[in-house]
Amino acid sequence: MAIGTNFLFIEESRYDGYETLCGSLLPVLDELFGLPGEPTIRRLGLRYQNLIPAPGKNPLDWNGYINSSLLTAISRASASGTGLCKAMTSVEFNDGSARFIFQYGIPNQDYPAPIRRKEFALDLDSFVSGIVERSQAHDTLDRLHSRIVTTFEGAVLDKVRKAMARDS
Repeated sequence: MAIGTNFLFIEESRYDGYETLCGSLLPVLDELFGLPGEPTIRRLGLRYQNLIPAPGKNPLDWNGYINSSLLTAISRASASGTGLCKAMTSVEFNDGSARFIFQYGIPNQDYPAPIRRKEFALDLDSFVSGIVERSQAHDTLDRLHSRIVTTFEGAVLDKVRKAMARDS
């Protein structure tokens, strides 16, 4: 956790669920709103960065793990020959009062070397910019989280879900 004059940042490396996250964040907001000077939330968001490992020798084969609609660029690039060193896609949405940024693909920790590790990134960032009253914070977080969950669930397939169930 980091607190500055213009920000509050909480990072959790082990995700124990949305309810636990809110249990950490909302009491801190309550304390801050109890301080003199009436703090204002000007940006509120959630970001989930998932690096999904998978067994197998072919780092470009995500069949059964990731929705095929997210694999089009990887399939085209792998068909063009060897040497692929990164395959990331970024899409952004303006959902009215909220923004949503979805980055996905193979980030390659060994870049610029060719991809060797079988890892797939799902980076989901949902946030609002503008004044958020303390009374609106929980509902706003719920709305942002819902967008993230819907996108994540549409991106992963049974093999990822089974691996997540084993790890929990």
